[in-house]
Amino acid sequence: MARRGEYALILQDAPVAQKTHSRAELDSSAARAHLQAIRQAQAVVLAELRRRSVPVTYASQLLVNAVFVRTTRETAAQLRNIPGVMHVQYLPPVKRDLNTALNLENVSAAWSALGGASNAGAGIKIGIIDTGIDQNHPGFQTTSKPPSGFPKGDSNYTNNKVIVARSYVSTDVSQNYTSFTARSGDDTSPRDRTGHGTAIAMIAAGVQNTGPVATIQGMAPGALLGNYKVFGSPGVYDFAFDSVIVQALTDAVADGMDIVTLSLNGGDPAQYGPLDVDPSCDGQCDVRAQAVESAFANGLVVVASAGNDNGSGFRPITLSSIHTPGTAPSAITVGATTNAHLVFQAVHVTSSGAPANLQNIHALFNDGPHIAAALAGPLIDVTQLGNDGLACTALPSGSLSGAIAFIQRGTCVYSDKVNNAQNAGAVGVIVYQSSGLDNIYSAWFAQDTGIPAMMIGNTDGIALKNYVDANSGVTVSLDPSLSTVGGTQDQVASYSSRGPSLGNFAPSPVLSLKPELVAVGDGIYTAAQKLDPNGDTYNATGYAGVSGTSYAVPMVAGAVAMVKQKFPTLTPAQLKSAVVNTATTQNLIDVDGSANPRVNAVGAGKLSVGDAVSIAATLEPSTLSFGVVNAAAYPKLTLKLTNVSNSQATFNLSVQPRDTSSASVQLSSSSITLNPGANSTLNVTPSGSQPAAGSYEGFIQVTGAGPTLRVPYEFLVGSGVPYDMFPILDGGFLGGVSDQGWPIAFRLVDQYGVPVRNTPIQFSVVKGGGSIALGDDQTANYGLGAADVNLGNTQGDQFFQAAAGGLSYTFQGYARNYPAITNVVDGATFRAGQGLAPGSYITIQGSALADATEAYSTPSLPVSLSYGSVSFDGGGLSVPGHLTYVSPGQINVQIPWEFQGQKSVQMTVWSNYLATAQYTVPLAAASPGVFATVDANSNTVVTSSTPVKRGDTLTLYANGLGPVAATPVSGEPTAAVTNTVVTPTVTLGGVDLAVSFSGLIPPYVGLYQVNAAIPANTPTGSQPLVISVGGVSSPAINLTVQ
Repeated sequence: MARRGEYALILQDAPVAQKTHSRAELDSSAARAHLQAIRQAQAVVLAELRRRSVPVTYASQLLVNAVFVRTTRETAAQLRNIPGVMHVQYLPPVKRDLNTALNLENVSAAWSALGGASNAGAGIKIGIIDTGIDQNHPGFQTTSKPPSGFPKGDSNYTNNKVIVARSYVSTDVSQNYTSFTARSGDDTSPRDRTGHGTAIAMIAAGVQNTGPVATIQGMAPGALLGNYKVFGSPGVYDFAFDSVIVQALTDAVADGMDIVTLSLNGGDPAQYGPLDVDPSCDGQCDVRAQAVESAFANGLVVVASAGNDNGSGFRPITLSSIHTPGTAPSAITVGATTNAHLVFQAVHVTSSGAPANLQNIHALFNDGPHIAAALAGPLIDVTQLGNDGLACTALPSGSLSGAIAFIQRGTCVYSDKVNNAQNAGAVGVIVYQSSGLDNIYSAWFAQDTGIPAMMIGNTDGIALKNYVDANSGVTVSLDPSLSTVGGTQDQVASYSSRGPSLGNFAPSPVLSLKPELVAVGDGIYTAAQKLDPNGDTYNATGYAGVSGTSYAVPMVAGAVAMVKQKFPTLTPAQLKSAVVNTATTQNLIDVDGSANPRVNAVGAGKLSVGDAVSIAATLEPSTLSFGVVNAAAYPKLTLKLTNVSNSQATFNLSVQPRDTSSASVQLSSSSITLNPGANSTLNVTPSGSQPAAGSYEGFIQVTGAGPTLRVPYEFLVGSGVPYDMFPILDGGFLGGVSDQGWPIAFRLVDQYGVPVRNTPIQFSVVKGGGSIALGDDQTANYGLGAADVNLGNTQGDQFFQAAAGGLSYTFQGYARNYPAITNVVDGATFRAGQGLAPGSYITIQGSALADATEAYSTPSLPVSLSYGSVSFDGGGLSVPGHLTYVSPGQINVQIPWEFQGQKSVQMTVWSNYLATAQYTVPLAAASPGVFATVDANSNTVVTSSTPVKRGDTLTLYANGLGPVAATPVSGEPTAAVTNTVVTPTVTLGGVDLAVSFSGLIPPYVGLYQVNAAIPANTPTGSQPLVISVGGVSSPAINLTVQ
C-alpha cells in the first residue's frame, strides 16, 4: 500500500508576519491588504488542488504562506508545477520529545525579586503546545480571575489558571501517517490523555500543591496558561503534523500568549535527497522553523527542546542531533541536565529471608499498562523454562501461569518479550538491563503490551537472578509507588541532543550554536494525568517522575515569564538574552563526568533565574555562530548591547577563548558607556590564518553593571572525514506488509559535527524481503542521505542498511499483517445479523486486531488498549469507540451514544495505526440482551445450584435497552440513575414479570439494570427468560425457578 504523508506547498509571497514587527502591526491596513492578496493567490492553488482531488488539511497566511496537503510522494512531485507554488516540502509526523529542581536554577532569588513565589510571573501568559492540560489538577487551581477577554476556546476545559483551551486533533485525525486511510475517531477535546502537557504546564506555572512524595510548585506560579492540544490520544493518534503546529502557533499569537513551549521530539525534516521534490530548496527548508521565526518576530517567545537523540549514532556523543523546531534561529533551544534526586519505583522480594539488598530494588514501570496498586506473584526466571533468558521466542504454554517473568534485555524489542511472557500466562514482567548497564528508563515503546512490566539495573538483576536460581518459591511485588533518592546533579543528561545545529536560513548550509542553554529535565517530580492509563505520564495519584529535554523547556519558559514581568518592555530577543547570557557553567559536568562541558552540549550554561531577573543589559544575538569558516572570507558578525537599567553604565567586554587556534575572535570595542535605554553595536569576527580541522569555542564576557553576561561563540573547520552516522527519520518503524514508500534518512558528520557531503551511499535490504524504491547515491546538504523503501509481503522484521564513508546504519523496522474484521456480534448474546443499539456493547471478531490481550482498569473506558482502537463514522460524525477488552482475535467496545437515530454506522479497527476495511454495523433503537441475573433477595447470581424463588425480585444486568432519559457521555460512568425511555417487557416461563425499574446506574458505563418481581404463578424448574423492547426480543436464557 502506498504511503501518504503531509506536504507543505510553499507559495511565493512572504507571509503576513514577515512584513510586520509586532502584533499591533498584524492588524494594520497594510497587513490586512497583504493577507487578502495571499488569500487570493491561495484560492487559485486551492481550486487546482480540488480539481486534482488532493486533500487539503490547512492553509496558512500569517506565519507561513503555505497550503498543507495529504498525498503520496509521486503526487506531491507533480504539485510543484501549479502556478504560484515555490517549494514542496515533505513533513514527517512529529513526536513528543519539581521540588529540588528549582533550587538548582537560582529560582528563590527571582521569586524574592518579584514579591514571592505566588506572584512570580503574574499576568504573563504561557501557551503549552502539547498533549493538553488537565485543568482539574490541584496544580492549576487559583482564586485569581482571568484577564478581560478570557477564557478562549472550549470553556469546558478552562478555569482561572488555564485561560485558553483549544484542540487541533480533529485536523490530526483526518490524516494517517502510515497509509492512504483517513484516520478518524479520537478524543478531540482539549483534555490530556497522555500527561506530557500536564507535566510541562505544572513545571512552567503550577501553583504549590502536594503529592505523595513531595510538595511542588512551578517556575512561575503566578503565570497564566494556554492549552493548545496538537497530539491525539495514546494508541489512537499520538503524533502531530506541522499543519496543526502552525495553526496552534497562529492562535497563540492571536490569543496574546507571551511565551509558548514546543517540547516536540520530531526528527529533522527529510526533504532532501529523493524526498526533496524541489531541488532548489538547498537551505533550511523547514516550514515549522519558519513559523517559529515569524511568531518570534511578532512578539511571541518560543522555547523549544533540543531533542533526546544523543547516543543515537555509533559514538557516545552524537553531534548535530538538534531537532526542529529547536533549529529555528530565534527559538530558545534547551538541553537537559540532571536533578539532585532520581525518582524510582520498586521491586520488592517478599520471600522470607530475602537479602536486604533485594527487598527494595530501584525500578521503573514501562510505558505499557499502568497499575494503581502493587502486583504480587511468584518470580520465574525464563531460563528455567529452557529459554536463553531473553524471551525473544515463544515460551511453553502455561509455563508462567500467574507468575512474574524474569527476563534480560537484549536481541529483540521489549514488546516481544512482554507479549511472549503474557502468552505463557505471566501477569507481569521484570526486565533487567544488559551487562554493564545500570541506568533504567520507562520509554520502551511497549504500549502494544497487555501486562505491566518493570526495568531494573544489571547489578540488581544479576543479584536477583542468582537468588531466584538458588531458591525455590521466590515471590516479588511490583510497586508503583514513587520515591526519591539522591543523584548526581548538574550533569548533562545522557540523551540530551547536541549541536552544532542546522542553522540560519541561507542559500548554502550554515551551522549554528545550539542548544543555547540547559535546565533541569531529568528526574523531575511533577503533575500527571489520571484519566487514561495508556498515557506516558499517567499515575493514579496525579503525580509522576519524568525525564527528557521536553521537561527542561518549561523551566526556561517560566524563567522568561519572570523576566518579562520584571522588564515588560523587552523584546523577545532581549528576553532570550536575559535567560541565555546569564546562564552559568559553574558545577556543570558532562555525561562522562568531565567538567566544563562544551557549548554544543550546554550552550551558555545552566539556567540561573535570579541573575536573569537582575540584568542591566541585553545582547543580541545571544549566541554567535560563525559556522564553518574559511580564512579567505571570515564572517563578520555584529553584537548589539542595550542598557536596560535605570542608570548610565559602562560595560567592559572581553574574549575568553577555550581552544587554542591560529584564528582568534576580535571585538571592535572593549568598553561601551550607555545611558538608560541606549544601545550600541560592535563588530565581532575571527582573525588570523586558517585553523586546523576542529571545533573552536569561547565566550564574550560583559561586566560592569548587573550580573556578568556571557555570549558563547563557536567556529568550525571540517575535516571531511566521516566519523558518525545516525538516523534522522524512521530509525525504527512499524508498517504494514507490502507497504510502499517508507522514507528513511541518516546524517553523516565528521568528529566536530560538520556534515560530510558528496560521500557515496549504498542502500541495501538486510532482512524481510523488502526493496529499495529510491535512494540517494551520495550525501547531500547537511550530510543527509535518504531513501524510500518498500516493505516485504510477510509479517516480520524489515531491516534496511545505509553505508557511507566506511560507516553503516541498519534501519530496523517491522511489518505486521493488516487487521481484519470477520464478524460483529452483540456483546451480551453473541448474536449476529441484527441491528445493534448505540450505547450498547458489541464484540468484534477478526485477526490481528491487537498485539496483546488487555482489559480496561479505570472508571472511564479508554479509547485504546494495547495500541488497538475503534472508530465510528456516520451522519457527519466521527467518534472513537470506548474499549473494555482487546486481544488479537477480539475487541469489546461500546457503540457511541452519538449515533442514536441512525440506521447504520461505519466502523474501523486500528491496530498500531494500521486499519481494517470499513465495516458497516446496522443500528437499531434497541437490541436487548442479558449479561447476568441476580436474585436481589439473596444477592446471588442465579444458577442451577442457586435458583431464584417465586416472589423474589430478579435483577437483570442487560445490554442494548435503548435510549435513556439523560444520555450519558460515551465511555463515561453513569453520573446518576436514569430510566430507559421505554420500559422493557420481561417474561420468565412465559409469565410477565412486574418491572419496577429499568435504566442505567452509577458507577457503571452503559450497563443497564432491570428490577422485576417474579409472580407466584411462574412455572418452576428450568424456564426461559426473555427481555423485549419495542418488539425486539433477546435470545432466551434459562433460569431455574424454585
